[in-house]
Amino acid sequence: MFKKILLPLDGSDLAEAVIPYGEALARRTGAELVLLHACDESHHLHHTMHRLYLEKRAEIIAADLTGDGALPAVTAVTQFGQPTEVIQNYVANNGIDLVVMVREGSSTTQRQTTSLFDDVFRLVGCPAMLVPPHTPDGGRPLFNQILVPLDGSAGSEQALAPAVALARVDDGEITLFSMVREVYDAEPESDLVGDRGLYDREVSVKEQEKTGDYLEQLARKLRLEGLDADTRVDIGDDSSRLIAAAARVLGADMVVMATASVVSTWRAKSITHKLLAESELPLLIVRQQ
Repeated sequence: MFKKILLPLDGSDLAEAVIPYGEALARRTGAELVLLHACDESHHLHHTMHRLYLEKRAEIIAADLTGDGALPAVTAVTQFGQPTEVIQNYVANNGIDLVVMVREGSSTTQRQTTSLFDDVFRLVGCPAMLVPPHTPDGGRPLFNQILVPLDGSAGSEQALAPAVALARVDDGEITLFSMVREVYDAEPESDLVGDRGLYDREVSVKEQEKTGDYLEQLARKLRLEGLDADTRVDIGDDSSRLIAAAARVLGADMVVMATASVVSTWRAKSITHKLLAESELPLLIVRQQ
């Protein structure tokens, strides 16, 4: 599924946290890696230095991959322009299947970085992966435990294909997760039960079982494809917190989810945005088609 992966680099050590993820995918899938640096016009005099840095990084990555027996292509590209525009145009014109970005870098403030994520995810159509700004432990599988939140819609199920692709990299396990909202059956106006009404555990548990059956059907299909797959359904009222909690309990390495509006809702505290605040786990976001 991932044949050409874009790794934007800004020259900082923090930004290079994307490299192990790109290497892991290239090593197993043979995907081509593209190291892309957007050089602002104001840095014109430093262009040669930036180009040499990127070419050296590409050379080192290619040598590492060749030493492991893999022979994927590693390309270094330096272009002038604003990062958002450069990334968007390169993705659109060069058949990129996945963009891997670090959450924050030394060259930008947190607000600027969030804005960059906002713009990139709004403008590119391919899946995008956000990783923490630190290099993962060497030798540790990066895609061993994958959590896939689903809400029962066909749109959310579009996260399954990329999750399967990642699971195959490290022969990992996929856990399908969903949340059932707590059911309250009394009138909120009643002083006896408070503003939310009276919690109906029996109805909530029945909904949990029904959702569990839905997830199990999907899990069976994954098992028929030779994958390890499990399910989990929690009851609550805050999906982002439950996803983060489930990821911690399961020891997840990656959360893969599909969303209809990746970025335009971030500033309105979407599930994706809140999940980033709740957890430092890598997150692969798929734009629902």
